[in-house]
Amino acid sequence: MKLFKEKKEEKQEIVQNQGNIIIVPEKLKAYNLDILNSFLSTLISMADSEDYNYFTSRVARNFYEQNKAYLENLNKIGNENIELIWENLNIFFNLNNLGVSQVKINLENKSINIFHYDSLFVRYLKSKTNFKLCNFYANLYSLILSNIFETDIKIIEEECSNETGKDFCLFNMV
Repeated sequence: MKLFKEKKEEKQEIVQNQGNIIIVPEKLKAYNLDILNSFLSTLISMADSEDYNYFTSRVARNFYEQNKAYLENLNKIGNENIELIWENLNIFFNLNNLGVSQVKINLENKSINIFHYDSLFVRYLKSKTNFKLCNFYANLYSLILSNIFETDIKIIEEECSNETGKDFCLFNMV
């Protein structure tokens, strides 16, 4: 009975009621992604880069499908207003703890450069591997841009901040 009694006492200390004020410990205030960190660390320890890229491409497709209603509405803004599209995309990324990005599109040269900051994958896996970590974003950007421009667009991760030490990952159109 001692084990259960101690656990019950610990639980009572998590949230303290002081009159009309409830005090929540700092650890509970933070957006806690420990389970994601554990999952990604396990994946990276067991997979080579090819397996990791295959898995993250599937995750990107599933994530896109789960959020299809929002992401496919972006093309209703009109592909001539890419700044507004990207502003809405960054709001979506921020709400999903995926970082933010900037895009440079040159229609004459048919080039797209995306600078992605605060990658979720680099944030949790930095220094745990020596290969590019942001294949998820490359696949997600491919799906989003293909929808916006109504043509097949393939985006690849050119530079990963995990490898370069820069504060962004660079994605380009192939």
